[in-house]
Amino acid sequence: MTDGPNDYDARYNPGRTQYFTPARLDSKITAAVQETAVTAHKALRLRHISRTDLIVDSEGTVWFLEVNVAPGMTETSLLPQSILASGESLSEVYLDWVSQFNQTHANPAEVTSVADEGDSAPSTNADAEELSAS
Repeated sequence: MTDGPNDYDARYNPGRTQYFTPARLDSKITAAVQETAVTAHKALRLRHISRTDLIVDSEGTVWFLEVNVAPGMTETSLLPQSILASGESLSEVYLDWVSQFNQTHANPAEVTSVADEGDSAPSTNADAEELSAS
């Protein structure tokens, strides 16, 4: 929810937009959102992390918007808020990601390889909901 249009200022300046983490969704819709995000991550053959943006309409239908393979990590970004809402420590999650990456890519030549097929779970906005007053 913002105090005006959901513009650049509202998105990137702390305090202008209110996020709800975890999202205010029932368990059935949360499961559908998570399944949609994982399906998109795997269908696009992504690796490591991604953030899937979705909309749930008033009838509970989940609509796919986009996948971001470089989710924000700033004070106003949804991914860190989702991690914190899950009860996990940002530093522990980030260290785990680095460890997973290093295990997957022991050989530096493999870093640019696209042979892996979605080998780790994506982050979803199932734990973060942005409401905008339009």
